[in-house]
Amino acid sequence: MNQSRGGFCRLYRLAGALLLLLPILFLLLRSRGLQVPRAFVPTVQVPTTAVPPTAVAVAAPNLKVPSAADWTADGLRLAGTGLPGSTVEVWDGATRIGTAVVGTDGLWSLVGKLGAGAHKLSVRLLDAAGNLLSELPSVDIDVPAAIAVPTLNLPSVADLTPNGLKLGGTGQPGATVELWDGVTKIGTAVVGADGLWSLVGKLSAGAHKLSVRLLDAAGKLLSELPSVDIDVPAAIAVPTLNLPSVADLTPNGLKLGGTGQPGATVELWDGATKIGTAVVGADGLWTLLSKLGAGAHRLALRMVDAGGMTLGQSEAVDITVPTPATLTAAAEVTADGVLLSGTGEPGTTLEVWDGATRVGTVAVGADGSWGLLSDLAAGAYKLAVRAVDAAGNLLGELAAVDVTVPAGQGPAPVEDLAVHGQQYIVQPGDWLIKLAQRFYGNRELYTRIVDGTNAKAAVDSSFEPITNPDLIYVGQKLWIPAAPGGK
Repeated sequence: MNQSRGGFCRLYRLAGALLLLLPILFLLLRSRGLQVPRAFVPTVQVPTTAVPPTAVAVAAPNLKVPSAADWTADGLRLAGTGLPGSTVEVWDGATRIGTAVVGTDGLWSLVGKLGAGAHKLSVRLLDAAGNLLSELPSVDIDVPAAIAVPTLNLPSVADLTPNGLKLGGTGQPGATVELWDGVTKIGTAVVGADGLWSLVGKLSAGAHKLSVRLLDAAGKLLSELPSVDIDVPAAIAVPTLNLPSVADLTPNGLKLGGTGQPGATVELWDGATKIGTAVVGADGLWTLLSKLGAGAHRLALRMVDAGGMTLGQSEAVDITVPTPATLTAAAEVTADGVLLSGTGEPGTTLEVWDGATRVGTVAVGADGSWGLLSDLAAGAYKLAVRAVDAAGNLLGELAAVDVTVPAGQGPAPVEDLAVHGQQYIVQPGDWLIKLAQRFYGNRELYTRIVDGTNAKAAVDSSFEPITNPDLIYVGQKLWIPAAPGGK
């Protein structure tokens, strides 16, 4: 027993000695440049302490306050910002409305089922594991009312334009309206901030079934107005105005006329002043008498219905009202006879009448004045002045004027044709009998022009005598003596 124990002790001492020799042997081998197997190299484990990662603050998500424009076909669109890649949860109090993943641009959106009215919404930002990163405190928002069904106003004649029929109605501000005639889309319009929309469609006169669809920005249907039966009225002709002439001058005013829609009422405007009204006849014509002074005017026509609504309007037209003829009440007794005088539209041919008897014919000069020598005896007369065309047709008439011829007129001396009259330059197409008809109303008086021109040439070298009445030339200067007295 003791021997066994002693042997064990010796073995133990031997092992201890070997352990002491190993480091010495290791150092000796290293000093000689020999490689020592790593298995013989002692190692020491150094305990380490884990360092927790630094916490990064995550900004709270953002929520944009919704408006009526955020309504879609599936609900109310909610949107905002957040940490890209994170998940957003929108809560209405204790109710989760929906979730969305924040895009790489930091934006998110979702469509939630929220009733109109007040809500307290909060937004939570979660990581991929569902851990809360940050939260937007509750925000008070007012959800706008649901989308109303669009409306369509029934068109009338007043809605007809040169480009088509104007249609309009109401809808959700910012939404897009599509107008359909059966399966044909007539046009589109965006509803304004005031909730109104309008467009011009190409619809033929007659019956149509129109429907209105309201779309969101993505083209999804928000609401629709069921088809409505409408009757498109026939196109209204724009009223027209005939340019007035001397023929339209009457004792009661200037006669104006034109065309329009039968049965409609025409209003005539001179700038901002309404001149008068007239009803368009079954033949499409209208006329009225106006108190327009001579000179330039800018006239426009409006066609209105029985309720005074404008159906159509013409472009403004510039017109010149001719000067009405006048007759001076006091006649002048001259050596050549009784001189009647007055004013009128330059170039107009006037006839002076004493009841049923024509006193004479005269042309109004370029300065707007005229004079006529007559053989009226002394006394009182009621003389009328009529404007006539080249054929002698009546264009207009001045109301009769009281004229007094003073006493003391003796026999008329031999007439001097070169004294009273006017010069005239021959125009293409002129000949003497035509000029006689124009200035005297009698083509047989062409000899008076020949005699007058020759008499004037005797005292004024700028005139050339007429040697052959059949030969006058364009540009020749003639003298037109005043009209003779009598018929």
